[in-house]
Amino acid sequence: MATKGRRDRRSAPVILIVDDDAYVHSTLSAAMRGLRHEVLHATTATDGLRLALAQRPALAIIDVGLPDLDGYALTRAMRDRVGLAAMRICILTGHLPDETLAATAGADAIVCKPFRLDEFLAIVREQLGMTTGED
Repeated sequence: MATKGRRDRRSAPVILIVDDDAYVHSTLSAAMRGLRHEVLHATTATDGLRLALAQRPALAIIDVGLPDLDGYALTRAMRDRVGLAAMRICILTGHLPDETLAATAGADAIVCKPFRLDEFLAIVREQLGMTTGED
């Protein structure tokens, strides 16, 4: 199931979280609340790709372990879409990260679970081109 939050269309970056774990989604959404953005959520790769094509997020955070496709395959599918070429992609994994596989798929960053929220937010800010004074 995919859900959508509110968006200030004038300036707020859109961030897409593709993860089937409700706890991860709520934790990440709460952590990013201070960044003044809209968070979209999808629980499957299919819904994630559909939302990405419809909403053109600035950043997608994609879990490796999705129920229908793995996160690397979804990353490749997104990179194959012309309209998503500028989108930043961060792979989220609870396993030993495969940096080569992530880079080959087209990911810009990898975050390993468990993670510290401040480190995660630093990666999000970096991927969005934000400075610490903007949040």
